[in-house]
Amino acid sequence: MQPTSDREAFIVGLYASCYDLLEKMCYRLVDFDTTQADLVADCIQEAFLSADRHWRKLMRHPNPQGWLVTTCQNRLKDAQRRERTRRYRAAWSLDEDKALQLADVDSALDSWVDRAEDQETVERVLRLLSPVEKQVMQGYFMENLSMEEVADRGGSTLSAVKSAIFRIRSKAREMREKKP
Repeated sequence: MQPTSDREAFIVGLYASCYDLLEKMCYRLVDFDTTQADLVADCIQEAFLSADRHWRKLMRHPNPQGWLVTTCQNRLKDAQRRERTRRYRAAWSLDEDKALQLADVDSALDSWVDRAEDQETVERVLRLLSPVEKQVMQGYFMENLSMEEVADRGGSTLSAVKSAIFRIRSKAREMREKKP
């Protein structure tokens, strides 16, 4: 396929000359972990998309290959940082107020839903919830859907689902603390 414009020719040439270098560099940064192949490919693709957006500046840049390498490294480091932060936050329970403690594999609310003897407790929690929170509880806690799937199903945002989960856990915790 023949490039039709200066922009396309520049980006195709940059891709041809830099892709292998970027791939090797990214795999080195993830310690050659092949399970990270999707992350590596995404970071390279994002770097080239950024190059495409800034192609005029990049054509005048003294070292476009270096710019691309730095951009790709930064994208990969950002993705790794986000993943570390996500794992760290997921490891801390939202069920305890006083001190941070590692969350159990099954949170208290998850285990309530799973145990038949606690169906009355689940029903009491459901009575405290708004219709939207009931929908989130049904999808996330009872059907084990991901937050994204719950958001898609309910036509809401991921942020709204996260907030609803926090409110559900807070209401369940308050109810548990009031229990005789």
